[in-house]
Amino acid sequence: MSTVTPRRGESASAVKPIQREIPTTYKAWVARAAKQPMVLETLDRGLLGAEEVEVAVETCGLCHSDLSVLNNDWGTSQYPAILGHEVTGRIAAMGPNAKGLEVGQRVGV
Repeated sequence: MSTVTPRRGESASAVKPIQREIPTTYKAWVARAAKQPMVLETLDRGLLGAEEVEVAVETCGLCHSDLSVLNNDWGTSQYPAILGHEVTGRIAAMGPNAKGLEVGQRVGV
Protein backbone atom coordinates (compact mmCIF):
# COMPACT_ATOMS: atom_id res chain seq x y z
CA MET A 1 0.00 0.00 0.00
CA SER A 2 1.31 3.45 -0.88
CA THR A 3 1.68 6.22 1.62
CA VAL A 4 0.90 9.87 1.06
CA THR A 5 3.90 12.18 1.03
CA PRO A 6 2.63 15.71 1.55
CA ARG A 7 4.41 18.66 -0.02
CA ARG A 8 6.81 20.60 2.16
CA GLY A 9 4.87 22.36 4.91
CA GLU A 10 1.64 20.35 4.37
CA SER A 11 0.13 17.77 6.66
CA ALA A 12 -1.24 14.56 5.10
CA SER A 13 -4.78 15.68 5.93
CA ALA A 14 -4.26 18.94 3.99
CA VAL A 15 -3.75 17.21 0.64
CA LYS A 16 -7.12 16.89 -1.12
CA PRO A 17 -8.02 15.72 -4.63
CA ILE A 18 -8.86 18.59 -6.95
CA GLN A 19 -10.12 18.93 -10.48
CA ARG A 20 -8.38 21.46 -12.69
CA GLU A 21 -10.87 24.18 -13.57
CA ILE A 22 -8.86 26.01 -16.23
CA PRO A 23 -6.51 24.82 -18.97
CA THR A 24 -2.84 25.03 -18.09
CA THR A 25 0.31 24.88 -20.14
CA TYR A 26 3.57 23.02 -19.83
CA LYS A 27 6.84 22.79 -21.72
CA ALA A 28 7.80 19.66 -23.63
CA TRP A 29 10.44 18.60 -26.12
CA VAL A 30 8.54 17.81 -29.31
CA ALA A 31 9.66 15.67 -32.23
CA ARG A 32 8.34 17.45 -35.33
CA ALA A 33 9.80 15.10 -37.96
CA ALA A 34 11.90 11.94 -38.25
CA LYS A 35 15.61 12.25 -37.52
CA GLN A 36 15.31 15.97 -36.70
CA PRO A 37 16.27 17.70 -33.44
CA MET A 38 13.40 17.97 -30.96
CA VAL A 39 12.19 21.51 -30.18
CA LEU A 40 11.08 22.91 -26.82
CA GLU A 41 7.47 24.08 -27.05
CA THR A 42 4.78 25.34 -24.70
CA LEU A 43 1.66 23.18 -24.97
CA ASP A 44 -1.85 23.36 -23.53
CA ARG A 45 -2.64 20.16 -21.65
CA GLY A 46 -6.33 20.99 -21.41
CA LEU A 47 -8.67 20.18 -18.57
CA LEU A 48 -7.95 17.33 -16.20
CA GLY A 49 -10.39 14.49 -16.90
CA ALA A 50 -12.61 12.96 -14.22
CA GLU A 51 -10.47 9.80 -13.93
CA GLU A 52 -7.09 11.37 -14.67
CA VAL A 53 -4.24 12.44 -12.43
CA GLU A 54 -1.69 15.17 -13.04
CA VAL A 55 1.87 14.14 -12.25
CA ALA A 56 4.45 16.81 -11.47
CA VAL A 57 7.35 15.15 -13.32
CA GLU A 58 10.63 14.97 -11.42
CA THR A 59 12.52 12.67 -13.81
CA CYS A 60 11.86 11.40 -17.32
CA GLY A 61 13.88 9.12 -19.55
CA LEU A 62 13.93 8.13 -23.18
CA CYS A 63 14.12 4.42 -23.91
CA HIS A 64 15.16 2.68 -27.12
CA SER A 65 11.52 2.55 -28.29
CA ASP A 66 11.29 6.35 -27.95
CA LEU A 67 14.40 6.70 -30.12
CA SER A 68 12.88 4.33 -32.68
CA VAL A 69 9.78 6.56 -32.83
CA LEU A 70 11.96 9.68 -33.09
CA ASN A 71 13.86 8.16 -36.03
CA ASN A 72 10.80 6.44 -37.55
CA ASP A 73 12.71 3.14 -37.50
CA TRP A 74 9.50 1.13 -37.78
CA GLY A 75 7.95 3.32 -40.48
CA THR A 76 4.84 4.04 -38.37
CA SER A 77 5.76 7.19 -36.41
CA GLN A 78 3.32 10.08 -36.38
CA TYR A 79 4.49 13.64 -35.75
CA PRO A 80 4.39 15.78 -33.77
CA ALA A 81 5.34 13.33 -31.01
CA ILE A 82 6.14 13.90 -27.35
CA LEU A 83 8.51 11.17 -26.24
CA GLY A 84 9.52 9.93 -22.83
CA HIS A 85 7.09 7.60 -21.12
CA GLU A 86 9.40 6.52 -18.28
CA VAL A 87 8.46 9.08 -15.64
CA THR A 88 8.62 9.52 -11.87
CA GLY A 89 7.06 12.34 -9.89
CA ARG A 90 4.29 13.22 -7.48
CA ILE A 91 0.56 13.49 -8.00
CA ALA A 92 -0.25 17.21 -8.15
CA ALA A 93 -4.00 17.00 -8.90
CA MET A 94 -6.69 14.37 -9.33
CA GLY A 95 -9.98 14.21 -11.16
CA PRO A 96 -12.98 13.59 -8.87
CA ASN A 97 -13.36 9.95 -10.02
CA ALA A 98 -9.67 8.95 -9.78
CA LYS A 99 -9.35 6.11 -7.28
CA GLY A 100 -6.60 4.46 -5.27
CA LEU A 101 -4.16 7.38 -5.34
CA GLU A 102 -3.64 10.56 -3.35
CA VAL A 103 -2.31 14.04 -4.07
CA GLY A 104 1.33 14.16 -3.00
CA GLN A 105 1.87 10.44 -3.56
CA ARG A 106 5.08 9.48 -5.38
CA VAL A 107 4.33 7.57 -8.61
CA GLY A 108 6.09 6.10 -11.62
CA VAL A 109 4.74 5.57 -15.11
